[in-house]
Amino acid sequence: MSNDKFFIVKSSDEGEVHSRILTQDGVTDLYNKVMEVIAGHPSYDYTEEDMFVKMLILQGICVSNIIAMMGYSKILVVPSFRNSKFPSLYNHGDQDVRYNLINNLWPVINSFFGQDPHIYYTFPSDHVSFCRDLARDFHVDNVVCNKRYVMGDDTFWVENEGNEFDAVFLAGHPIDDGVTFAAADIKADFASICTEDFDLIEMYDEEGIDGLSLRNHLKNNTLKSHEMPPRRTRLTGEEKDIREICEYINNNTVKINPTEGNLANIVPRLSTLFQRELKVY
Repeated sequence: MSNDKFFIVKSSDEGEVHSRILTQDGVTDLYNKVMEVIAGHPSYDYTEEDMFVKMLILQGICVSNIIAMMGYSKILVVPSFRNSKFPSLYNHGDQDVRYNLINNLWPVINSFFGQDPHIYYTFPSDHVSFCRDLARDFHVDNVVCNKRYVMGDDTFWVENEGNEFDAVFLAGHPIDDGVTFAAADIKADFASICTEDFDLIEMYDEEGIDGLSLRNHLKNNTLKSHEMPPRRTRLTGEEKDIREICEYINNNTVKINPTEGNLANIVPRLSTLFQRELKVY
């Protein structure tokens, strides 16, 4: 990634976008810091995770930029991360990051670059995981919850200390096949700690087709953007249109070095993926 150029959206105010160019030193500092956490974590072998870190930087910056463009003040991120779900961070067989990994980890990008909005994870006090360790090392704030969240669990609660969130971000939470939830019902479970008009953001990375992730199909040109299968219905309700934001971020976040191969192939198609995976209610 030595010659790639990244643009960081610091904030967006009434259509005016404030951004800056990320220097190579900044990319290197981020890469080294993530690698340092992996090297010190017993669950993973840092010598096998170089491509994971590169994909976290690329895709994590894109997700963090999308959220920064939406103009929120405070977001509560409800992670689904379990070490047991991720035997490695990069799947060398599939040549891609593990499903639903980026949507759990992108807040470290927001914190590292000081982007808006202010992000809070919510973990139980006894929660131990790589995600928690990474968040702690990157100084992402945390509010304690009573247990790990399961989609639709109305007994889940957060020990909120005066924060009022204008968005709740559900990161990669599984739902059984054939089961759907009304977005309004899920929002009702978080309403007591949120503004009256808060958004529910749900991001989920479904498994691919024919043994390959959708990212791999796109970068290998074995699947065109218009051929992508429809996303399985998980939540029902009125969605906000984020197409324009996704396309802006796709076109203005990264200028990739053509010699990067796989990364260079997938960048022009990231907007299609994010519009499919990211839903706002």
